[in-house]
Amino acid sequence: MDMSIRFIKKIYILLISMFTLSISADINLDDIFSKKIDKPIMFFFHKDNCNFCEKMIFEFEDNNISNILKSKFIFLDINRDDDDTILYKGKEQNNREFTKDVVGIDFFPTLIFMDKNQNIIYSIVGYRNIDITRDTLIYISTGAYKNKTFEEFEEDE
Repeated sequence: MDMSIRFIKKIYILLISMFTLSISADINLDDIFSKKIDKPIMFFFHKDNCNFCEKMIFEFEDNNISNILKSKFIFLDINRDDDDTILYKGKEQNNREFTKDVVGIDFFPTLIFMDKNQNIIYSIVGYRNIDITRDTLIYISTGAYKNKTFEEFEEDE
């Protein structure tokens, strides 16, 4: 893939992150959870040279998807291969350690949704098309996950 397209994609992910929550380059989850947050946190785990990860990044550029992300979620972009550090429960780890040891992710891309109490409320392992991604964001942001499975939600929609 052309280097300029990769650069543009990284800038886009950075901009989404900046508009949803002001954090430094390193992610301080302890600080995020200490604040009174009223939005679920969506972690987007991906890695370099992953075609499905890149395809999903492009889907985040869709106006419907980006508007939902900006208004309804705290969006955290975690590239396993970056050198950033994450502070969580008083322990600082690099992205690779956090992705493997804390969250246990071995497959990319993965979306994990957490509530304000640090409970994982839903996860998607692997690539999902734009319609499923949008429906998942609506499923989580409306709180439908509390009362029905995603499949039941899809049938009702």
